[in-house]
Amino acid sequence: MYSRQLGFTLIELLVVVAIIGVLASVVLASLNNARAISRDTARLVEIRQIQTALELYHNDHGEYPDEQLYVNSPSVFVGDCGGSNNWELFIKDVIDPYVSATAHDPLYPSNPWPYCYMYKKGDYSHCPPSGQDYTLLFVSEQKVFDSLKLYGIQGEG
Repeated sequence: MYSRQLGFTLIELLVVVAIIGVLASVVLASLNNARAISRDTARLVEIRQIQTALELYHNDHGEYPDEQLYVNSPSVFVGDCGGSNNWELFIKDVIDPYVSATAHDPLYPSNPWPYCYMYKKGDYSHCPPSGQDYTLLFVSEQKVFDSLKLYGIQGEG
């Protein structure tokens, strides 16, 4: 006589596990993308706070701060890329008196590579700065704001 056992076959269980695995990977990919977009938004907010501080500095001093006080070459930005461009001193001297900005990348707050913030008086070409404009740059993770993944904000005096 034929008796039927209750339960699932191995094939049925493997199919269910595979479907759950695919769904979990889709959810995790979406979550990671949302986190990157959130960090890019935090970067943009941070750069806007730095921009506000630079404008306040300009109101008080008649020109934007000179990065040459913090770097030893006219073609170098002051920034937190690699942590070696005196960014901490620039933030302490210029930004902190006006706004309280963290001024470090949200993904790597203590080791700021590869995402970073950079400042240079004048435009980012090798033209001599007039003191009436500046360039702020930051690198993002996602192509949310621009396809180049490098953003400049030109200040105007």
